Amino acid sequence: MYRNAGQFNVGIWIWSLLHSRSATAVVLVLSAMIVALSASAAPKKDQVVIDEIFVNFAGDCGNGPTELIEILGENFDSDEGEDAPEVTIGGQGQLTICSFSNTLIVAELPALLPDGDYRVLVANADKGDIPVEYDLTIGAVGPQGPIGSTGADGADGQDGADGQDGADGQDGADGQDGADGADCSITACIEPGEATLTCGATSVTVPCPCPAIGDTGPAGGIIFYIAGDCTHGLEAALEDQDSGEWGCLGTDLTGAQGLIVGTGAQNTADIIAGCPTAGIAARIADNFSLGGFNDWFLPSKDELNELFLQKDVVGGFADVGYWSSSEDNSVGAGVQNFGDGGQGPIFKSVTKRVRAVRAF
Repeated sequence: MYRNAGQFNVGIWIWSLLHSRSATAVVLVLSAMIVALSASAAPKKDQVVIDEIFVNFAGDCGNGPTELIEILGENFDSDEGEDAPEVTIGGQGQLTICSFSNTLIVAELPALLPDGDYRVLVANADKGDIPVEYDLTIGAVGPQGPIGSTGADGADGQDGADGQDGADGQDGADGQDGADGADCSITACIEPGEATLTCGATSVTVPCPCPAIGDTGPAGGIIFYIAGDCTHGLEAALEDQDSGEWGCLGTDLTGAQGLIVGTGAQNTADIIAGCPTAGIAARIADNFSLGGFNDWFLPSKDELNELFLQKDVVGGFADVGYWSSSEDNSVGAGVQNFGDGGQGPIFKSVTKRVRAVRAF
C-alpha cells in the first residue's frame, strides 16, 4: 500500500469534518478534501510514483552475482542528467543504485533478506520530494513452477578418448592361391662356401646354407662331420668301395702319419707317392669319383672315428675293420672296427674294407 503525505492529510480532514460545528466549516473541509484528492489522483510530473517492487536473488550489479531490488513506477528520473533516486529499505540506509530510468530502479540489497515485512522509501535526490513509502512483504519461496519446454540441442561436445580395442574377430576365409613363381634351383655348395641360385633366366651367387649331419653333401655323399664355422665338413661315399691291404709292408712312408681331422687327404697323397703297389686302400679311395668330384681320399685315424660315430646316419657299414690312412710304423697302420669301435694298428698286409671320404 502507498504511504504518502496526501493520505495523511485526508485522515486529518476526515477528523475535522466529524468534529465541525458549522455548515461553513463542513463545506471548507470537503472542498479541501476534493482539491487534495484531485491533486493526489493526478500526480505532478516530478512526483515519484511506485507501482510494484520485486526482489531478485540472482541478479548482477556489475561486481558479480548479488541480491537486487527492482522498483517499477514513474518519475524516477524526470529530467536528463539528474542524480540517481534515493532508495532505502527497512531502515538500513540508502542502497547502492545499479541502474535507473524514468520507470525502473535497480538497486543492490545489502544482504539476503529473510522473510518478513519491510518499508521501502524512494525519492528523487535533487527534487526535494517527500519520499514515497511502499510496504514490501517477502514470504517463503512458492512451489516450483512447471518445467518449461526443452531448449534447442547444444553444440556437440569434444570426442571422448578412444576405448579399449575389442576382441579379435574370427579369421576370414583363406584367399585364393597366388600365381606360381618361377622354378628355382640351387647348385651344390662348393668351396669357398658358395652356390648358384637360378630362378627362371636369372642366376645369382648365394652363400651356402649351414649344413647338418645327415644332409647330402656337395658331391652327393652323406655329411658326417661339420667344422665349427658351419661352412666346412666331411662327406662319405654312400657305400664301401672295395677291400684291400694297406700296402708296402716294411716301408716307412714319409708324411703319412697324420692323425687328426684334416690330415687324411695329405696322408693319401703321401701313400700313393711312396707305395706303387696296385689295389692298396689309399689308391682305391683316390680312384673313387661321385657327383663330378674326384678329390676323395682315405680318412685319417680321427676322421675314421668321426665316420664311425655317424655310421647309422651314413649307413652301409659292416661290423668289421676299416682302414685309416694313418701309418703307425713300417709294418703297421691304423684300423677301426665298426662293430665295437675299437682302434689300433695291424699289419699293413692284412685286407680290410675301404670307405672313401672328401672334404668340402
